[in-house]
Amino acid sequence: MITSAVSASTEIAEELLSYFVDIGNKECFAALLYICFDLLRSDIVEELSWQHGLNDFYMPYKIQVQRSLVDKVSISRMLLLSSILIVGTVGTAREGGQGTIQERCTKGANRSRSANYQSRRFW
Repeated sequence: MITSAVSASTEIAEELLSYFVDIGNKECFAALLYICFDLLRSDIVEELSWQHGLNDFYMPYKIQVQRSLVDKVSISRMLLLSSILIVGTVGTAREGGQGTIQERCTKGANRSRSANYQSRRFW
């Protein structure tokens, strides 16, 4: 198991997981889920556990995968919001005015609408 983790190969880890399922070694199946957590694809693990009735051994892994996804989404959200705030702050400093991001976005939308109207009215 440790060799498959050190190899950093998804293919080797999944083959070893299938081997443990085939021979019925549930404890090694569960241990490999933790040792090779970053290498295993969760859909493959879920399918194997469902087909062979290993849901009790699979559930802690599934909970950890879901937690990792929630953490990644929240980090991405924070990065996105901070980049919006930084861009908004730079825009305010450049324009020399104050206002919320929503007000600045509304001003920008109104400017683009009036520019579009002015360009269309000469047709």
